Amino acid sequence: MEATIDADSCQLVYRPGKDAENPADFMSRHPNTRANNKRNEADEYVNYVCKNAVPKAMTLDDIKSETKEDPVLQSLIKAIETDRWMDPEVQDFKKVKDELLVHSGVVLRGKRIVVPSNLRDQAVQLAHVGHQGIVKTKQLIREKV
Repeated sequence: MEATIDADSCQLVYRPGKDAENPADFMSRHPNTRANNKRNEADEYVNYVCKNAVPKAMTLDDIKSETKEDPVLQSLIKAIETDRWMDPEVQDFKKVKDELLVHSGVVLRGKRIVVPSNLRDQAVQLAHVGHQGIVKTKQLIREKV
């Protein structure tokens, strides 16, 4: 049963959103979708972009395969396993050599992953998702990699 309301019996009062008495503006946040059942191409496009533009997460297999292809990390793995740090490619890691280890083909510094150079931009992009700012992004990166 549909109720009808006489326009003369209603009184609309504007209350700014900052007032505590107006917790939400229901009419603007919940439009009547039954009034327009036409296909909305703009909404479909936005939904498509949101669904498909989300960056893909990095997997451990990605890190393992890129570590195998990274010449610096391969030299670093040899240096860690043999405790020979003469290769010029690994000199930057020598000062933290006591913190490094190799596990299942992945180089770790403590509980953090040493990311292969090919994946570093992707790691930054993944940490930056949500546009949390430089400080928060760096903090997220330092926690994991």
